[in-house]
Amino acid sequence: MNFMAMESWTDGYQAYSLMPRSEYMRYCTSCDQLYDRSEAIRINQLTEEEMHDTVELPASPPRHWLAAAWRKAAGAPAPKWEKKLKDSLPPPVAWLPLAQTQKRLETLVENAPDKNPKAALFELELRIRLWQQGNDWYREGYLHARKTGATVPPEWSVSDAQAQNLRRITDLLQDPKTKSHDQFLLVDAYRELGDFDKAALALNKVDASGTWLNYQKTLIEKRMSHVGLYP
Repeated sequence: MNFMAMESWTDGYQAYSLMPRSEYMRYCTSCDQLYDRSEAIRINQLTEEEMHDTVELPASPPRHWLAAAWRKAAGAPAPKWEKKLKDSLPPPVAWLPLAQTQKRLETLVENAPDKNPKAALFELELRIRLWQQGNDWYREGYLHARKTGATVPPEWSVSDAQAQNLRRITDLLQDPKTKSHDQFLLVDAYRELGDFDKAALALNKVDASGTWLNYQKTLIEKRMSHVGLYP
């Protein structure tokens, strides 16, 4: 069996990761709403009494006339009890399907986001999804070029819609409500927009070191705006 190495891309996309997706946004399958995952009730926070009801199981009918006769003489067997999850438990929270991304973003922006304390966080999560999906067309060709030792990456372009989305992402990434996100995302958003001066300034504020920092620095110095794969 062949195992693929994890890929970490500069736009935050990860492939072949064994870790769960890192979005803060989650989807309630019952009420059809978005949640911050930190607000979801974890199963280990509930007591046994809060989680389960104890129910009596009816005795199964005898399968043979001898068993029926014995039951008639000895009386009905002692009841059995079983624990079942309470119907009042919170509904399951899932990862929002990718196909709903655009529609959810449109709904969020249209419905008074200023009254939703989590609106900026959810808008950013949805826009990052669209950013990554918009870069998917490039990944295969880039990987092929890298594998074959090409001296230059494939031709790169960003549509007007992608550029507009990226500009909004740069605003949201600097919003205090979304400060917990990866600092490299702001660097990469500016770089993919071709704004290398702002990308360099953002990189100077990143509290990190190592290959990711050096890779982004190299891309900025070479004025390369394509989505890249971290070494």
